[in-house]
Amino acid sequence: MTFLLATCLASLAHANTEAAEFSSPNNKRIDNQPVFVRKPVWELGLGVAYFSGHDYPASNDPNQAGLALPFFIYRSEVVRVEGRGVGAVAYERPTLKLDVALGGSLNAESEGNAARAGMPDLDFLFEIGPRLNALLSRRVHPDGGTSTLRWLNSVSAVASSDFSSLDGRGFLFKSELEFRRKRLFGSGFDFQLQLDSIWASQELHDYFYSVDPEFETTDRSSFTAESGYLSSTFTL
Repeated sequence: MTFLLATCLASLAHANTEAAEFSSPNNKRIDNQPVFVRKPVWELGLGVAYFSGHDYPASNDPNQAGLALPFFIYRSEVVRVEGRGVGAVAYERPTLKLDVALGGSLNAESEGNAARAGMPDLDFLFEIGPRLNALLSRRVHPDGGTSTLRWLNSVSAVASSDFSSLDGRGFLFKSELEFRRKRLFGSGFDFQLQLDSIWASQELHDYFYSVDPEFETTDRSSFTAESGYLSSTFTL
C-alpha cells in the first residue's frame, strides 16, 4: 500500500493561453454530462510529499521517502505532463481517451533486504505503452465540485537500467478504477481513491522473484517464477 500527501505551497499558471483537457470539471454548474473544458497550458508550483511502500511487490522491507519538490504541469493537444506522468494523446473524446504513457519505479538495494541478501540489486524500472481511459460516470454537485468514476487499462513494456545499460524485463497489464471528487465540500481540496491490479509476464516476475542456484542458502531455495498476477494497490 502506498500513501501520498501533497500540499501546494505556491503556484504560477500561464495567464493567457489555454488548452482543452480530457473530461475536466468546469467551474460552472452544468448537466451531468462529460464535456471538454479549458485549463492553462502550463502550471508551476511547489509541494511536499511522503511516500511509503516496499522494495518490490510482496517485499517485507519498507522503502519510505519524504520530498519537497517543485511540480510542473503542461497540457497541449498531444503531449501531457501531469499527475499521471508523461503521455502522448492518440485519440480523445469526452468519455474516452487513448494515449501512450510513461512510468517507472525506483531502484532497491539488496543489502538490508532479508529476502534478497547477497543477490544483485534491483535497478530503476521504466515503462511505456498504450493506455485506455474510459469515463464511466460524472456528477456535478451543488457546491460546484464534480465527482467522476474512471476505468483505465494499460499494457506496458518494462525495462531496467543502472544508467550504464538497458535490459528488457517483459510486460505489465494494469486495470484500475479511480474515483475523484473535485473541490470537496466547495473547498480547494480534491479527494481521490484508486484501486488497481497488475499482471506481469514471466520476465518481470523472474527479475523480482527467481533465485538462481548460485544464490541458494539454507533459508532460500532456488526458484523460477512464472507469469501471472503481480499485485493490487489501494491509493488514497
